[in-house]
Amino acid sequence: MNKLGIHGLVFSDRWDEANAKAAIDQAAWLGFDVIEVLMFDPYTTDGAMLRRLAEDAGIGLAVGMALGVDSDLASEDPDKLARGEKALRRAFEVTGEMGLGQISGLVYAALNRYAAAPTASQREQVTEALGRAAGHAKELGLRFGLEPVNRYESYIVNTLDEAGGIIRAIGADNMFIHLDTFHMNIEEGDYVSAIARNADLIGYVHLAESHRGLLGTGNFDFGKLFRALARGGYRGGFTVETFSSSVLGPEIVGGVGLWRTPWTDADEAASSALAFMQSEIALAYQAQNVW
Repeated sequence: MNKLGIHGLVFSDRWDEANAKAAIDQAAWLGFDVIEVLMFDPYTTDGAMLRRLAEDAGIGLAVGMALGVDSDLASEDPDKLARGEKALRRAFEVTGEMGLGQISGLVYAALNRYAAAPTASQREQVTEALGRAAGHAKELGLRFGLEPVNRYESYIVNTLDEAGGIIRAIGADNMFIHLDTFHMNIEEGDYVSAIARNADLIGYVHLAESHRGLLGTGNFDFGKLFRALARGGYRGGFTVETFSSSVLGPEIVGGVGLWRTPWTDADEAASSALAFMQSEIALAYQAQNVW
């Protein structure tokens, strides 16, 4: 059975203990199996505290992260490259403190709209750095995932094939693809075929509408996605991302261009997403005779 999760940013972008507890408790009360924490800063994230709060609430944790412009594996500034690799190592340590076995996200470049395409040497540099990171993650018993994001939020890895190509070039058996439907809706020409080509590497899935609002109210065909994943043998988790400027502060709103307010009640948004996932995933997997 696939575990169903919700992103912490549905409830808050402040993760001090009081806000973290409120979000974790609410996700558990609503019936989710998992709540995902976005690690804004691995040096200030209290993994032990988050683990304790989740255990108290009886809910699982997941963790994601995004590198910043000062810790960019694609940067031609060696200091920024070094800071990026150091940030990943610290993030792996925090993931262990949270009691988790994997971490993924935008871990190859910065959350940033770049002005020029990456060069061949930058791609090679990123692949080498990710190979070193994967090796360190394996020493800690962790799986390490790459999330392709759209061209307006980063570069190097915008598609499943680009993520799969890097992972296969590295040859690390603890690396996986973290699929996100919002980014896929922008970047993939035929996502069913892309999933089929990379099914062996897909290890985590974010479900987000074409407009990042309520699931089922945009133009993304989730039934088609779930059927493709079922055919590919995917048995991992699904975590919903539905974001609103009614909850998020200006830094995140500006970073992802969230200019509209698709909803104002986080509980209603989360509940409708959970019902949508439960229904649509069950239909798709049953149709493929995998349950």
